[in-house]
Amino acid sequence: MTVKEFYDRIGQDYIEVYERMLGNENLIIHFLQQFCEDETYPALERAVADGDVKNMFLESHTLKGLSANFGLKPLVEKTGVLVELTRGCGSPGSGAAADSAGKEEEAGDGSHPDMENVDGEKITETFAEIRGCYQRIVTQIAKIE
Repeated sequence: MTVKEFYDRIGQDYIEVYERMLGNENLIIHFLQQFCEDETYPALERAVADGDVKNMFLESHTLKGLSANFGLKPLVEKTGVLVELTRGCGSPGSGAAADSAGKEEEAGDGSHPDMENVDGEKITETFAEIRGCYQRIVTQIAKIE
Protein backbone atom coordinates (compact mmCIF):
# COMPACT_ATOMS: atom_id res chain seq x y z
CA MET A 1 0.00 0.00 0.00
CA THR A 2 1.24 3.51 -0.72
CA VAL A 3 1.27 6.32 1.82
CA LYS A 4 -1.51 8.05 -0.11
CA GLU A 5 -3.62 4.88 0.00
CA PHE A 6 -3.01 4.65 3.75
CA TYR A 7 -4.31 8.17 4.31
CA ASP A 8 -7.27 7.56 2.01
CA ARG A 9 -8.19 4.47 4.06
CA ILE A 10 -8.20 6.38 7.33
CA GLY A 11 -10.12 9.31 5.88
CA GLN A 12 -7.35 11.89 6.01
CA ASP A 13 -6.24 14.32 3.34
CA TYR A 14 -2.88 13.00 2.12
CA ILE A 15 -1.91 16.36 0.56
CA GLU A 16 -2.33 18.10 3.91
CA VAL A 17 0.07 15.67 5.59
CA TYR A 18 2.43 15.69 2.59
CA GLU A 19 2.69 19.48 2.73
CA ARG A 20 3.16 19.46 6.51
CA MET A 21 6.11 17.09 5.97
CA LEU A 22 7.60 19.47 3.39
CA GLY A 23 6.79 17.21 0.46
CA ASN A 24 8.98 14.41 1.76
CA GLU A 25 7.13 11.08 1.66
CA ASN A 26 10.11 9.25 3.19
CA LEU A 27 9.78 11.56 6.19
CA ILE A 28 6.09 10.65 6.50
CA ILE A 29 6.96 6.94 6.43
CA HIS A 30 9.75 7.46 8.99
CA PHE A 31 7.45 9.28 11.42
CA LEU A 32 4.62 6.78 10.97
CA GLN A 33 7.03 3.96 11.81
CA GLN A 34 8.20 5.88 14.88
CA PHE A 35 4.58 6.38 15.88
CA CYS A 36 4.13 2.60 15.95
CA GLU A 37 7.14 2.25 18.28
CA ASP A 38 6.24 5.15 20.56
CA GLU A 39 5.45 4.29 24.19
CA THR A 40 2.53 6.70 24.59
CA TYR A 41 -0.22 4.23 23.69
CA PRO A 42 1.11 1.47 26.00
CA ALA A 43 1.40 4.06 28.79
CA LEU A 44 -2.22 5.09 28.20
CA GLU A 45 -3.25 1.45 28.28
CA ARG A 46 -1.51 1.02 31.66
CA ALA A 47 -3.13 4.19 33.04
CA VAL A 48 -6.59 2.97 32.05
CA ALA A 49 -5.94 -0.49 33.54
CA ASP A 50 -4.72 1.13 36.77
CA GLY A 51 -7.57 3.66 36.94
CA ASP A 52 -4.95 6.42 37.00
CA VAL A 53 -6.94 9.40 35.69
CA LYS A 54 -4.04 11.86 35.90
CA ASN A 55 -1.94 9.71 33.57
CA MET A 56 -4.96 8.90 31.40
CA PHE A 57 -5.25 12.61 30.77
CA LEU A 58 -1.53 13.13 30.17
CA GLU A 59 -1.10 10.12 27.86
CA SER A 60 -4.34 10.66 25.92
CA HIS A 61 -3.42 14.32 25.43
CA THR A 62 0.04 13.30 24.17
CA LEU A 63 -1.41 10.62 21.89
CA LYS A 64 -3.90 13.13 20.51
CA GLY A 65 -1.05 15.54 19.70
CA LEU A 66 1.10 12.86 18.08
CA SER A 67 -1.87 11.68 16.04
CA ALA A 68 -2.62 15.22 14.90
CA ASN A 69 0.99 15.77 13.84
CA PHE A 70 0.92 12.62 11.71
CA GLY A 71 -2.53 13.26 10.25
CA LEU A 72 -4.19 10.33 12.02
CA LYS A 73 -7.56 12.06 12.19
CA PRO A 74 -9.67 9.13 13.47
CA LEU A 75 -7.33 8.70 16.45
CA VAL A 76 -7.30 12.45 17.11
CA GLU A 77 -11.09 12.39 17.38
CA LYS A 78 -11.21 9.32 19.66
CA THR A 79 -8.43 10.48 22.00
CA GLY A 80 -10.00 13.93 22.16
CA VAL A 81 -13.02 12.39 23.87
CA LEU A 82 -10.83 10.79 26.56
CA VAL A 83 -8.89 14.03 27.03
CA GLU A 84 -12.14 15.85 27.78
CA LEU A 85 -13.46 13.07 30.04
CA THR A 86 -10.32 13.26 32.19
CA ARG A 87 -9.48 16.98 31.93
CA GLY A 88 -8.98 18.47 35.40
CA CYS A 89 -9.20 15.13 37.21
CA GLY A 90 -6.09 14.39 39.17
CA SER A 91 -4.00 17.13 37.62
CA PRO A 92 -2.00 19.40 39.91
CA GLY A 93 -4.02 22.29 41.27
CA SER A 94 -7.39 20.91 40.20
CA GLY A 95 -9.24 21.40 43.45
CA ALA A 96 -10.85 18.25 44.81
CA ALA A 97 -8.73 16.05 42.58
CA ALA A 98 -5.59 17.68 43.94
CA ASP A 99 -6.84 17.10 47.47
CA SER A 100 -7.54 13.45 46.70
CA ALA A 101 -4.01 13.02 45.30
CA GLY A 102 -2.64 13.93 48.72
CA LYS A 103 -5.03 11.47 50.37
CA GLU A 104 -3.91 8.76 47.95
CA GLU A 105 -0.32 9.26 49.04
CA GLU A 106 -1.37 9.11 52.67
CA ALA A 107 -3.43 5.96 52.10
CA GLY A 108 -0.54 4.22 50.38
CA ASP A 109 -2.90 1.66 48.89
CA GLY A 110 -2.23 2.52 45.24
CA SER A 111 -5.88 3.41 44.63
CA HIS A 112 -6.82 6.43 42.56
CA PRO A 113 -9.56 8.37 44.35
CA ASP A 114 -9.78 10.77 41.39
CA MET A 115 -11.69 7.97 39.57
CA GLU A 116 -14.64 9.06 41.70
CA ASN A 117 -14.79 12.26 39.66
CA VAL A 118 -15.14 10.61 36.24
CA ASP A 119 -17.52 8.28 34.43
CA GLY A 120 -15.59 5.01 34.55
CA GLU A 121 -17.99 3.29 32.16
CA LYS A 122 -17.57 6.07 29.59
CA ILE A 123 -13.78 5.89 29.99
CA THR A 124 -13.85 2.12 29.39
CA GLU A 125 -16.07 2.54 26.33
CA THR A 126 -13.96 5.38 24.94
CA PHE A 127 -10.70 3.53 25.51
CA ALA A 128 -12.11 0.47 23.70
CA GLU A 129 -12.76 2.74 20.71
CA ILE A 130 -9.24 4.19 20.97
CA ARG A 131 -7.74 0.68 21.16
CA GLY A 132 -9.61 -0.46 18.05
CA CYS A 133 -8.69 2.67 16.12
CA TYR A 134 -5.04 2.51 17.20
CA GLN A 135 -4.75 -1.16 16.24
CA ARG A 136 -6.34 -0.55 12.82
CA ILE A 137 -3.97 2.35 12.14
CA VAL A 138 -0.86 0.46 13.26
CA THR A 139 -1.90 -2.54 11.15
CA GLN A 140 -2.34 -0.29 8.12
CA ILE A 141 1.00 1.47 8.71
CA ALA A 142 2.73 -1.92 8.63
CA LYS A 143 1.36 -2.43 5.11
CA ILE A 144 2.93 0.74 3.70
CA GLU A 145 5.64 -0.06 1.16
